[in-house]
Amino acid sequence: MSAATLYLVLATLGFGVALSTNLQARRLGPLVAPYFLFAWVIGELAPHAILAHALMAVVFIASGALEQTTGVAALALTVASIALLARAHLRGIGAGEETQRALAQIGLRPRGDVSALHGFPLAFAFAHPRVERVTDIAYGESLPATRAAELARRHPPDGDEGGRQAPRAAADPRRRLDHRRQARAGAALMAHMAAEYGWVCVAVNYRLSPQATFPDHIVDVKRALRWIRAHIAEYGGDPSFVCVTGGSAGGHLTALTALSANDPRFQPGFEGVDTSVVAAVPFYGVYDFLDRQNIRGSAVDGAAAREAGVQTTPEQDPELWTR
Repeated sequence: MSAATLYLVLATLGFGVALSTNLQARRLGPLVAPYFLFAWVIGELAPHAILAHALMAVVFIASGALEQTTGVAALALTVASIALLARAHLRGIGAGEETQRALAQIGLRPRGDVSALHGFPLAFAFAHPRVERVTDIAYGESLPATRAAELARRHPPDGDEGGRQAPRAAADPRRRLDHRRQARAGAALMAHMAAEYGWVCVAVNYRLSPQATFPDHIVDVKRALRWIRAHIAEYGGDPSFVCVTGGSAGGHLTALTALSANDPRFQPGFEGVDTSVVAAVPFYGVYDFLDRQNIRGSAVDGAAAREAGVQTTPEQDPELWTR
């Protein structure tokens, strides 16, 4: 295989991956998982991917790939890939700016400026020198696997400049078997919020299906909220200002937490505890198992519902499914 042909093969693959960061595809069947993985990782690491494409072009140009038509076509694909990746990165920057404006409306501003290449040198560094982590915090009764949480807060504790109130608290349901690793997916967000805004962040562990069935998962999240209300002040948090966020299954639980505040069906034994939240920010969760807007094209008793451990059908309990 010539250098030009190899370059065209690699550039074509790179273009497909770059294109995935700019498109939503939900009807790919078994290809959804790899599609999501590539789109997510490359979208998050767009500057690194741009650099990789540029270096690949330099290497193949130096090898004489442009002497053939296939090499020229590969270079055109590389340029298109870089443009798509740049668009994805700029979209992410815009989302960050929107988030900062929203936080500014409640009086929270970052301690430093966040540049367009923020985090580029240390993309996989989940720790932060100003953030203290407290692990193995039990928040519920013992089970085959004890429910626990991991807490992140700014350290050493800074005084509240200008007499601001105590740092906000944020709960984050994380779907992990081992709570020691459960915050990896959201560690960057937790570290950023703790270091730059002084938030106290709690990554919540909860029971998993198929061993656990609905509503075990949301009950665990609400038990964690009960613990936060009672104890977060001991860690410098404000129990009167609790937000919840999460991705995927955590996104589903985030939305359900906000929509079922103080619902006694999901608070067995602690019905009188306030489980309302000030804000909910769910990410890429499944929010309607009935798929009434035909977003996913799945059956009403599809994989998402089975994965969540829902034991009833829409006909058996329509109120549960339509809430």
